[in-house]
Amino acid sequence: MRPSLTAKQKAVYDFYKEFWKVEKRCPSLKEICEGRINNKQILEQRSARSTAHAIVNHLVSKNYLSESYYNDRPSYYPKELDQ
Repeated sequence: MRPSLTAKQKAVYDFYKEFWKVEKRCPSLKEICEGRINNKQILEQRSARSTAHAIVNHLVSKNYLSESYYNDRPSYYPKELDQ
């Protein structure tokens, strides 16, 4: 069983899943900070990418997102896609 999420982590995780459904790709940290999908505000806007990065790292450590690298750049995918 995976650890529970804080409210901010759950909001980012839900944004990730919705972004994946709509765009068929993972959002960048900038897109997470903007919090928009198709010009519709889904997530509260964040001013710092470091905050979004910290939340994504927590989601990886709690096994909600998996991490892969391409050209030394990380991409984070919802764990449901690994199955």
